[in-house]
Amino acid sequence: MHLKFFSALLLAMAAISTHAQEQHDSEWVTTQWDNLLAVAEQGMGEPQSIGSYSLRIYRNNRDAFVSGLVGTRNGSIAGLWLDDLNDDDKPEISVWISNAGSGGYGELHIYTLEKASLNQILLPEPNFKLITGYRGHDSFSLENSHIYRTFPRYRANDSMAEPTGGTIRLKLDFNNRRWVGAD
Repeated sequence: MHLKFFSALLLAMAAISTHAQEQHDSEWVTTQWDNLLAVAEQGMGEPQSIGSYSLRIYRNNRDAFVSGLVGTRNGSIAGLWLDDLNDDDKPEISVWISNAGSGGYGELHIYTLEKASLNQILLPEPNFKLITGYRGHDSFSLENSHIYRTFPRYRANDSMAEPTGGTIRLKLDFNNRRWVGAD
């Protein structure tokens, strides 16, 4: 009798600890620039497809908290960069959100760090001529302190699975807050 009770108790405890572990799993990404560390983390217990993310900035490998915020996301964190995009010797923080669904649309959230405050920089959509044939499947990258956005070009009769119009690559002109064609 006691053995059955003890076995049932162990099974119940295992189920509780497994459930608690699932609730506390989260997705997070880190990157470093000089003595600054950026950490972006999806909200605990939230669906992968929509919710929030926290962005925290530390000095000296987490020895000193500098600033943080909570932002909204429509998708998952796919990339995080901390780099000086405008040659002012202060890094900007870029968070790439890849939307859920068949289109895989991308969002780029960029923040500046002013003293102990994170301020979001709003970016306009690219000029219509630059994104003719756009249907998502964005990819963002950081190369030599520049952000690039790449996606396939679709022709009118293309299916979502088979774009035939080549690839479009844009470069963020951060100083002028606009996307331009990349060479």
